[in-house]
Amino acid sequence: MHRWSTTISARSCSSRDDARATGIGRGGRSRGRRCAPAATLLIVLVIVGAIFIIGLAAITSATRTTQLGGNFAAATMAMQAAQSGLVVADRRLVHPWYVNYTIDEPWPGNGGFDLVPAAGDGLGRKYNPYYCIQVTTNGRIYTVRSTGRAVRTGGSVGNPSDVAAERTVTAVFERPKIEVPYAILGRGDVDLRSTMTVVGDVFANDDVTVNLGARLRGKAYAADRVYNYGTIDGGSAQYQDAASLPPIVYYGYRPSYDYGGMDCTAVQLSGTSLSGSPALGVPGNPNNVFFTNQTTFVVMGGTAVNDATLVSMNDVVIQGHVTIKASAGFPALIIRRDLILTDGCLLETEGLVQIGGKVRGVAETLPAAAARWVHKGPVIFAGSNSFAPALASQISIETRTDRVEIQPVGHMVLPLIKRSYSEMP
Repeated sequence: MHRWSTTISARSCSSRDDARATGIGRGGRSRGRRCAPAATLLIVLVIVGAIFIIGLAAITSATRTTQLGGNFAAATMAMQAAQSGLVVADRRLVHPWYVNYTIDEPWPGNGGFDLVPAAGDGLGRKYNPYYCIQVTTNGRIYTVRSTGRAVRTGGSVGNPSDVAAERTVTAVFERPKIEVPYAILGRGDVDLRSTMTVVGDVFANDDVTVNLGARLRGKAYAADRVYNYGTIDGGSAQYQDAASLPPIVYYGYRPSYDYGGMDCTAVQLSGTSLSGSPALGVPGNPNNVFFTNQTTFVVMGGTAVNDATLVSMNDVVIQGHVTIKASAGFPALIIRRDLILTDGCLLETEGLVQIGGKVRGVAETLPAAAARWVHKGPVIFAGSNSFAPALASQISIETRTDRVEIQPVGHMVLPLIKRSYSEMP
């Protein structure tokens, strides 16, 4: 009984202590329990506020990132549009046909902007690229300024509020000159026969041979060897780097040419021969370029052609006294195959002469000893031969400083040289 009383007393004391410790007094109400919900609510509000602030910051950051990404995309599109304008200008300056323009057609946009063709991905796009080209010409130098704009879809390129970005690039191009600073330039061997005199330098992408009796009043250059059995006044240089033959004519049935920004058309000669002089000054052919695609074309005695160019797709036969003089800067005679000299003929030419085959008599073995050819200007042998071994015609070739620069005949692919390039913000 005592033991149980002791136990009960201990429990009663412990309960009172717990009551004091927990703040339970009269009335059985707790101050600690009354404060706990308010503290919890405060903590929850703090957490919610923090989440809100973090979320707002994330949304702001995402919005800013999206805006920056859009600005970058617009700026990139504007730059690409400007560079596209440079490509169009480059190709058009070579020749308008390469970008589907005519020579007299205004530049893209006619002072305004043109839409850059672009493939879609089916997802739509926010911007459309436009470019505008301005070209300043100074001789063979072209300064091209191309401005690109990224315009919001559905907007106007002329409305500043619709233009998301604009970039400008400038490039300076130079049209290369075609120069032939040699009396004779050969793709293969150049053999000067015993009855020949050449005033000026000779360059061969193979061997140069000066035969006994021949005289070269200049220097002999060869990508391989120089064989001198005659007279070379200016010495020789062997094992030179091969020379590039300039593109003088487009061989093929395309009788058109470009000169001075004009789209010109050569006159096709009818028949198999030419006697007298063809009609000069035909509209559309200001430089008097004539062509024939006959298998053999005969130029007969009494033919005197001044300020003109004759282009033959095959052989040309010279009979009697023939004179062909080109306009300044133009070739005089362009022959895809052989130049054939008949006995008793006298051929006088001035301006560049280009021969795809060789110079020979009526037959390969005939010397045509009574034939003469007097030429002033460079001669290009575009094939592997030059003068036939049996040829014994009196030939005089003299270089001319005023005939060094040549205008190509036909629409040639002459890439422009890019001298400088700059980008503007």
